[in-house]
Amino acid sequence: MNLDGDVAIRFDRVSKSIGTTRILEDVSFEIPRGTAFSILGRRGTGKTIALKLSIGLLKPDRGRIFINQEEITKLDIRGLLRVRKSTGFVFQNSAVFDSISVAENIAFPLRYNSGKPESEIQEKVRQQLLQVGLEQDGDKMPVDLSVGMRKLLGFARALACDPAILLLDDPWNGVDSITAAIIRKLLLDLKQRRRTTLLIMGNKMSEVRHISDQLAILDGGHMVACGPPNEVARCDNPIVRQFVSQEDF
Repeated sequence: MNLDGDVAIRFDRVSKSIGTTRILEDVSFEIPRGTAFSILGRRGTGKTIALKLSIGLLKPDRGRIFINQEEITKLDIRGLLRVRKSTGFVFQNSAVFDSISVAENIAFPLRYNSGKPESEIQEKVRQQLLQVGLEQDGDKMPVDLSVGMRKLLGFARALACDPAILLLDDPWNGVDSITAAIIRKLLLDLKQRRRTTLLIMGNKMSEVRHISDQLAILDGGHMVACGPPNEVARCDNPIVRQFVSQEDF
């Protein structure tokens, strides 16, 4: 594969098994900087595994993975921690710290990674709360938030250090239609205004097609379709047709 400097994330013939189960088989794709790439698949098809591979939480059995031209599959833990400083991760279950307040959840990565003085950290926390509509909730504990608000807190924490790359594991899981719309608007703004690179794992084409520059369908460990959303929608693969059937293209 051509190691183009304009590519933020690249999978090069990646395979991964968990036990005796083959999860990914010879998967390749690349994501240009400042664009959104979404992978759809039924539950259990390996989307979360792909995300964990992309940040070095798992290593592939075969193949190579690059972040900003650097092969992370060769890095030790120190190298991975350095690469992760430019990457945010929004977990499916939000994965916030329940023992500290909403504001302290957002401050945590800033204190750990940024080296900023406390006054700047507090101002950044205020900005992040405002961005996701939680400006009145900074003193609350995460347990006092709704599912949707916890999801937005996960976004605020992931974005606190202004990552160049944002990885998202089914960010619409369990949220209401209002929160879903807020998330879509936030992702579009990140891509268009900040040129954040987005790698999104999802279950529904309706959630990602207006955000995505490229869309892939994962099934049986293989990418059965990949391309601009309108092109994927015309694919005659039966798995792809299941995702497209409820959509108005």
